[in-house]
Amino acid sequence: MKTIGLLGGCAWPSTIEYYRLINQLVGQGRSAKILLKNIDYARIKASLPQEIPGLLQGELEDFERVGPDSIIICNNTLHKYLGDFTLQIPLFHAVDLTVNYALDQNYKKVLLLATKFTMEDGFFNDALLEKGIDSIIPSLQESDEIQVIQTELSQGNAKMEYGDYFKNLILKHKNLDAVILACTELPLVITPANSILPIIDPMVLQSTAAVAHALGEAHDY
Repeated sequence: MKTIGLLGGCAWPSTIEYYRLINQLVGQGRSAKILLKNIDYARIKASLPQEIPGLLQGELEDFERVGPDSIIICNNTLHKYLGDFTLQIPLFHAVDLTVNYALDQNYKKVLLLATKFTMEDGFFNDALLEKGIDSIIPSLQESDEIQVIQTELSQGNAKMEYGDYFKNLILKHKNLDAVILACTELPLVITPANSILPIIDPMVLQSTAAVAHALGEAHDY
C-alpha cells in the first residue's frame, strides 16, 4: 500500500473527516498509510492573494520531500492558487475531480455551496462552465448566512439546525441535477438524509482517487 499525504489544518474538523473516510475506504480490518502535514491556515488567510501561491507551493514542496506517494489538499479554496504548479507525485485536484464526475453523471445544472469566497470568486464555476455545466449560487443573503455557518463548523461547532438550514436551502433548488459541497466543512452537516439533490462531495472524490492509487487500482476520475 502506498502512502497518502494529507495537507491539513485548514480547518481541522474537515481534516479529521479526510482521515476517517480514507481509512474506511481501504477496507475493513485495514488502516491506510497516511502522512499528515498540518499547516497554520490563519497565516495563509492573512496573506495577500498574490502571496498565497508561493506559500502553498512552499508547503507542498516541503511535504513532498517527506516522502508520501500522493497528496490531498484538505481545503477546496486553496486549489484556486495552484496555478501551473506541479509535483513529482499525484495531487488529487478537488476541482478537476468534481468537474469530471459531473460530466460522467451527465449533470447539466448544479447548485454550488461553499465559502462565500469560493461561491463568488468563480474558479469553481468557471471550470464547470468550461465543460458546459451551469452552476447556481445562493443569493447574497444566503451566502452571508452560509459563511457564518461555515465559520462555526471550522471551529468544531456543528449544530443540528445547520442541517435543517441546508435542507431547506437545497429544497429551493430541487429542479437542479445535483449539489456540489465545495467546502470541506459542509459535509459535516449536509448528507443524503437532508439533501433532496444528489451530492457531489470533492472530499469523497479526492479520497476515493487517493485510495485507488494507494492500492494500485484503476480509477476513472
